[in-house]
Amino acid sequence: MKYPTALLVRGRCQFPKNKIRHFNYMYARQKPSTDWNENDGLPDFTRIKTNQSYNWCIFSIPIWTRFDDKKTYLSDYAVTAFSVETIRESYKYGLETQSQVLEVKHKPMDQNYSHCEMNPLGNLNKTQRREIRMSLRHKCYVSLRPNETQNKVGRIVALFKMYAMRIITLHIRFKNSN
Repeated sequence: MKYPTALLVRGRCQFPKNKIRHFNYMYARQKPSTDWNENDGLPDFTRIKTNQSYNWCIFSIPIWTRFDDKKTYLSDYAVTAFSVETIRESYKYGLETQSQVLEVKHKPMDQNYSHCEMNPLGNLNKTQRREIRMSLRHKCYVSLRPNETQNKVGRIVALFKMYAMRIITLHIRFKNSN
């Protein structure tokens, strides 16, 4: 697959974290046999880090998440979508964590404008980190399985969803500024 030039920064600015909406999704790639539990058909949630890297859904489609920072397409990786709401409100699903402990920040890289990171807001103990990883199962879905391809119609639908999500996010920004 050819590297999408839409992922390049090309002078675009970094968005503040409040522009990443709860209804947005973050796409992450999982390496088979390391980050991917093939028996369950799900990512290995125990391997997710509290500083996980993602592609933001308003600037990327799932299949683009397979490109690494060297613009190499990794077809054997899976792609999973995680809800921003679940990341920010992981405390709702655990006993140890009582308030928001994670934030998602837009951190564009030269070759990946959609790049975001999940960051802890403070020091987390082992139990909290485990609860957070397990909470990510809520509103999570698998976009692409390892070695699964996406046909042209599937890519067009994904692009349509990306642009629709961008319009909705920009509409909210415009509406809130009035």
